[in-house]
Amino acid sequence: MNKAASKRVNSLLLAITIGLTTALATNAGSTGAAFARTSNTGNTFCSSSEPWSTVAQPTATSNTQLKEFAARKANQSDALDETYRKNGDMKLSDGDFTGALDEYDKALQVNPRNAMAYYGRGRVRLATSNYTEARVDLNKALNIDSNLTSARLALIGILMYTRDFASGVSEATKVIESDPQNALAYYERGICNGEVGRRAEAVSDLNQAKSLLSSSGDQVGCDFVNYSLGKQYQENGRYAAYQKDFTTALNDFDLALNINSNSAATLIAKASVEREMGSNEAALADYNKAVEVAPLLPDAYKERGNFYYQSASYQLAQDDFTRALAISPADADLYNCRARTYEALGNIVSANADYRQAELVAKSHARQDAEQLTKEVTELVQKV
Repeated sequence: MNKAASKRVNSLLLAITIGLTTALATNAGSTGAAFARTSNTGNTFCSSSEPWSTVAQPTATSNTQLKEFAARKANQSDALDETYRKNGDMKLSDGDFTGALDEYDKALQVNPRNAMAYYGRGRVRLATSNYTEARVDLNKALNIDSNLTSARLALIGILMYTRDFASGVSEATKVIESDPQNALAYYERGICNGEVGRRAEAVSDLNQAKSLLSSSGDQVGCDFVNYSLGKQYQENGRYAAYQKDFTTALNDFDLALNINSNSAATLIAKASVEREMGSNEAALADYNKAVEVAPLLPDAYKERGNFYYQSASYQLAQDDFTRALAISPADADLYNCRARTYEALGNIVSANADYRQAELVAKSHARQDAEQLTKEVTELVQKV
């Protein structure tokens, strides 16, 4: 909190305290005088020589006013931190991150138990890529109010970004336990489950998110989840293929293509499995479809070129590698691939030229990698 804001808050609290003290003192004086003057019989209740005669006695009226002033003080304090917090929300929505941070800081100076202020400050830090402090603020918000779902969902987003997927699963489960209809929680848990290798659970969560969004009429949300579901089926297929479980792999790829029939990555992966199984016609059909739906994807030509090369169709392979190089001229492996086709066709001069170019490109990449590593190390040393 800056000095001006601190002064305003302190002045307000001081004014409340002074008002409370003055009112009680006035009430005490008049009540004490009444007790001192008379009793029920009209006689003097106590003499002026008795020191306690002028001390304010507790009465029903003074106790009531004390409670009223104390409540008023608390209410004004609550209103002040909420005012700062709402100001922060407005500034955050306007993109004024510095101003929003200042308002949330003021709110927390007045009331360190304001969970929404911690949540707001966490969102500011999330928006400015300060993930470490954002995580701290969101955890503070949840320590105060464990049912603050919005803070927990934001925290899961950070956990996903920092690749702490196991914690993401745990936090998303907490949201789902308290709110079984929360589609976003199922979506986030699905992504996290997929990343930690719990593939069946990932598919189940993503389908549940899709079902909830569909029932609420959120077609945009459904499309978004569908995309992720297709990617998950694709990853499941790749894993099954790696395990040589080709039947499962093809089934998963088909499920992915049912969601997005124009996924070149899925078509290429499926074609590779079909080639492994000896289904060359099916493989070529899927490679052709991949080239058709993604004519600017070098991998589509590269993979089809490799298929042609293994089928001894060297000229077709060379044509595909040349198309791929036109799109991605800095791919050393493509030069090596095309060199092999030149060699197979007896064009040794062109083959040697491509082999040399592959070596030059590889050395250039190595030099760039070394320069980037040196830069990163230098920056790290300077920070230390």
